[in-house]
Amino acid sequence: MRERFKELRKKLNISQKILAEKLGIPVTAVSKYETGKIKPSSDILGRLIDVYDININWLLTGRGNIFSSYFKENDDFYYFSIKENNYILSKNDLPYDFSLLKQRVELCHSFALNQKSMEEYNIKNRIMTFKILDDTMDPTLKPGDRVVLEITDSVTTSGIYGIIIDNDLLIARIQKTGNQIKIIYDNSLYKEELFNLEENNTFIRIIGKAILIAKHI
Repeated sequence: MRERFKELRKKLNISQKILAEKLGIPVTAVSKYETGKIKPSSDILGRLIDVYDININWLLTGRGNIFSSYFKENDDFYYFSIKENNYILSKNDLPYDFSLLKQRVELCHSFALNQKSMEEYNIKNRIMTFKILDDTMDPTLKPGDRVVLEITDSVTTSGIYGIIIDNDLLIARIQKTGNQIKIIYDNSLYKEELFNLEENNTFIRIIGKAILIAKHI
């Protein structure tokens, strides 16, 4: 496992220090994992899966893809990180301090996309990736799915958007007609919401439009 642990870090193009910070462990622990002096605990392996979408089967056995099975084994991946890559916004450039909000989604600090997806969706810069935490968009989006948002603060066409409503951060379908905006959840258990943008009773902010969905397998 020690060789694969080091290979993973090299693929992500991050230092031992940064990996340690992401996992909440001392940098010496990362060094010991890579030299085989100690093995990562099940808790640390779980954090790797949560933070970097690691395929645990690959980490333990060397079989399969490094990352979860969103793409083919021979794909060339692009690895994104808030700290190491300018495709994803830096923390200082994020459109809002998400930590202050009630979150139905979780900001991903790293993500992998293959070259075909980069070209097909014309991804060049200014994106954010969120992990779905609830069932409001089920069956389209289930907990664990990832949604890549292209940064925008306006609704140009109907679609799936990232949106802040008062103190709530969520992903939902949005339809805009004139000054009215309709929030639609694919899960029929949740009612549609209608807001008038000219009224200041509710704080509403669009943060991005979905351009790619990666299903959790």
